[in-house]
Amino acid sequence: MSLSFTELVGLELAKQALLLLAVNPALTGAAIAAAVGSGKSTLARGFAALLPSGTPFVELPVNVTEDRLLGGLDLEATLAAGRRVIERGLLARAHGGVLYVDGLNLLDSDVVARLLGVMADGVVRVEREGLSDVHPARFVLVGTYDPADGEVRRGLLDRLGLIVPFAPQTDERL
Repeated sequence: MSLSFTELVGLELAKQALLLLAVNPALTGAAIAAAVGSGKSTLARGFAALLPSGTPFVELPVNVTEDRLLGGLDLEATLAAGRRVIERGLLARAHGGVLYVDGLNLLDSDVVARLLGVMADGVVRVEREGLSDVHPARFVLVGTYDPADGEVRRGLLDRLGLIVPFAPQTDERL
């Protein structure tokens, strides 16, 4: 059983940031710094349940490949259709919703550069394997990370409207 957004104890600043982001997507995103085991990933996934039905919530793995990130040739669909078919990448799938990255500070510099370009342009340009296509990709970015694993690249933080600083959790037992 996983906890809902409201059931999580702690991370109050992160909750406020996500609620602000839900109300005003023009803030572009939130970076949430917290230690391992604090519930930041559970909180981010719980945030998805607060969004209107049908809003995309796409998880971007830290080790994502360029094909998966941007899109490319969909081999199965191409064989079935008898013509080249482009599969949308994760960035295009997040259009109109949320792109979630757990381990924001661990993203490869090439992935960060591509992500920043798409965030600036609002589109994904696929130019590969003889294919050329453009997909809309306007989304909010929610990233979580453990500061003990390193800092998030400054250029990425500059694009996000909300940055939740690391605050060590204290044991508040009576």
